Amino acid sequence: MNPVAAVSSVLRRYAVFSGRARRGEYWWFVLLRAAALAGLAAGVGVTAAPEGTPDPPVTDVLVAALLVLLLGTALPDLAVAARRLHDVGLSGLWILVNVVPGIGPLTVFVMTVLPGDRGPNRFGPDPRAHRSGTVAARHAAPAVR
Repeated sequence: MNPVAAVSSVLRRYAVFSGRARRGEYWWFVLLRAAALAGLAAGVGVTAAPEGTPDPPVTDVLVAALLVLLLGTALPDLAVAARRLHDVGLSGLWILVNVVPGIGPLTVFVMTVLPGDRGPNRFGPDPRAHRSGTVAARHAAPAVR
């Protein structure tokens, strides 16, 4: 999945917590969001005036853009993280492990890096499935009899 398709997919389903998300969809969104936030934060740092003097107007614009981006992408970030956890067969509530200092974010990171379940799982069909609904032969789960 390319970066543009990943971000547009996440933003189209910005509040959808059901279903599954591929690694590419999740990681492209996370990386591009982090880069945009870091770029805006760096811009704020560069344009901010020394203490005791008023900031130039450009700093206020950058701070506003930073806040809009941060708040505007918070819900899509949570939704795609929940769908990514669904892809590996875990409940989206595992995202709450992030609040545990130290080990929490590392645990969620590892869970989002794991490969997704092949074929359908309890959270929905395989996101690698073709439009016709069939999974590509190289990703198909073996038939169980």
